[in-house]
Amino acid sequence: MLQGAAPWPPQALDQALALANVLSTRGEQARSFAVLDQAILPGDAHSDSIAAWRLAAQRCLLFERSNQLDQADAELAKIPFDALAASSDAQGELHHDIWHARAQLCVRHGDHAGAARWWQAMLDRADTAAQRAAAAFGLAAALDKLKLPAQALPAIRLAHAEQLESLRYVAPRLVDANAQSLPMVEQRVSQRERDGWTALPSPRAEQSPVFVVGFPRSGTTLLEQMLDAHPDFRSMDERAYIYDLLERMEQAGQPYPAGLADLTAEEARMLREVYDGLVAQVIPDLGAKRLVDKNPLNMLALPMIMRLYPEARIILCLRHPCDVLLSCYFLPFRSPSFATLCSTLPRLARGYVQVFEQWFANAEVFAPSVLEWRYESVVERFDEHVARLAHFLRIEDAEPLKRYAEHARGKGFISTPSYVQVTQGVNRNAVNRWHAYREAFEPVLPILRPMLERLGYEA
Repeated sequence: MLQGAAPWPPQALDQALALANVLSTRGEQARSFAVLDQAILPGDAHSDSIAAWRLAAQRCLLFERSNQLDQADAELAKIPFDALAASSDAQGELHHDIWHARAQLCVRHGDHAGAARWWQAMLDRADTAAQRAAAAFGLAAALDKLKLPAQALPAIRLAHAEQLESLRYVAPRLVDANAQSLPMVEQRVSQRERDGWTALPSPRAEQSPVFVVGFPRSGTTLLEQMLDAHPDFRSMDERAYIYDLLERMEQAGQPYPAGLADLTAEEARMLREVYDGLVAQVIPDLGAKRLVDKNPLNMLALPMIMRLYPEARIILCLRHPCDVLLSCYFLPFRSPSFATLCSTLPRLARGYVQVFEQWFANAEVFAPSVLEWRYESVVERFDEHVARLAHFLRIEDAEPLKRYAEHARGKGFISTPSYVQVTQGVNRNAVNRWHAYREAFEPVLPILRPMLERLGYEA
């Protein structure tokens, strides 16, 4: 729908704010600002003032999301907070938009206590489950930054409860605690099935994308920005284009993954052509540069990757499973399937194990060319691992890879929750963060223990 949004006429205020927000999540910042600039105001002085404040709050968040903090501060300065605090208008959508902007700017300036106060104010005044969820997620994150885990845990549990309540009307089947949030984990190809595949011509490694995979919050964005900082590579932010190809197959009556067996050379070429067309919408000037396709859960689509790009280089990002789970648990994911997966630590732990069980089963069959990129080791021996990465991808000059933080700061919009961290360099504070929450993890350690051992981590 939104591919045709550019010529849409100006929108009424609430519609403009909603449209700008959705465009922003797609990485279309310029169009988001254009929508806000053209917003139709209510038409009377009092209402127009409130509208102007809400627009300033949204612009503040857009600038903050693009790491343009000076511009974000300037927008925030347009809002008369003292007057709003004493006004009956500081309710509903108005207070939600404006309080959110102020809390987020507090976070970016390191004032986590201030952020906690604003998130709490939002939570106290929230009118809907979605508003309460947003405020509680922010509050939990601020309390975590303040090293108050005993207070952060009740806040994050409230956040998930409110998020599930809002999702009950969007994805009711996923809200059930026993629902399978990631049905792809059940899709495997046996060795016997793989042996029956017809042989197809395929691109060489240097003509194939570099796939960066791993469970979300395992360091995939950091690695993506490292590669994007090199002049020979281009990343396209996080896109689900491999999953779009799965849908194309299903729509054509070819079930996935069984339909991969009889795929013809022409059908494979057409699928690669569709993929290239999707990429071109984001990176029209890719040229001879190598594409970096970073989507963590592409690890569940290994059969498709190996059918179309059997010589592709794949980098599997790893991080201590408990740190991964804690990071996921504290984030308000937009995807209903992943939001429900993260709603409790036991459900998230089971999902984590299922994802890796599927990955290892398919990797044993296909034997892809994989480099394991372990976050803790990268933090401790950065230069050594940059050299390993350069060797794996046959990069002659690895120096640009080391300047990824500077590159990320200049890039602007980065869609994933790590958009702040990757501008700051390697973060040693993220290692063993879960220890502060060990008591909460005790019930899920038995679920994780087999995978902890397989991945070489200790509980």
